[in-house]
Order: sequence, then structure tokens, then C-alpha cells
Amino acid sequence: MARPQKEGLDYFPLDVDMDQDDKIALIEARYGLVGFGVVIRLFMKIYKNSYFYEWTEKEQLLFARRVNVDINVINEIINDCLKWGIFDESIYEKHKVLTSRGIQRRYLKAADRRQRVQINSIHLLLDDEEVNAYKN
Repeated sequence: MARPQKEGLDYFPLDVDMDQDDKIALIEARYGLVGFGVVIRLFMKIYKNSYFYEWTEKEQLLFARRVNVDINVINEIINDCLKWGIFDESIYEKHKVLTSRGIQRRYLKAADRRQRVQINSIHLLLDDEEVNAYKN
């Protein structure tokens, strides 16, 4: 019996100067380290899943409980992440999914050694040329 194909990542790259990115700095300026921590925890959930994370009411409640931050604050942070381009607003509006071009590039690069990677074109923001640049 074949081993099931792994979808998510066990770890993801985190740039040491991530807090210097204006998008992240804007979140941190408004929400302090709580905002920074929520964004990092969202990245953890996204990469554990693959390259997107469904942001349904159920997920919002569970996430708020797990990070011990008020759900209203989390939703404000999400709205600012969408506003500043940390997450793609059009995909979120259509499918209630958190992702971005950068997240998808990092995911494909991190999964590069896998023989095969499942991609759902509904949530895909990269064009065919960018996706096909990876051997899997």
C-alpha cells in the first residue's frame, strides 16, 4: 500500500528581516507584537495545510481560541492583512481563503524536492510559467 501524499509543510522559510517589510511593519504598528504573532501563526496554519487556508467561521473561532486573542481583533488584523496585501483580497472575497502569490511561491519552492505537488487551480494566483518552473 502506497504512502499518502503529504500536502502541507513541516517547516517554512521565515526571513530574519521579515519585520522590515512594510506590510508586516504596518500590522505591527497598529497591533504590536500581537499582530505580528497572529500573522506568523496564520502562516503556520497556511503552510501546514499547503499554500492556502480556508477562513470560515469555524476556523476563525478555533484559531482565536488557540492563539488566545479576541476574534474581533483577529478579524481586524485579517482585514488589514488584506488591505496591505499580505493576503490576496480577490481570492478571499471569492472563496474565503487566505493566500498570496508570495505564499504560493514559497510553498512550491519548499516542496520542490517532492515528486508531485497537488495544486488547486481555484486558489492559484501564479501563472503557468511560474508553476512550471518547479520540477514537481
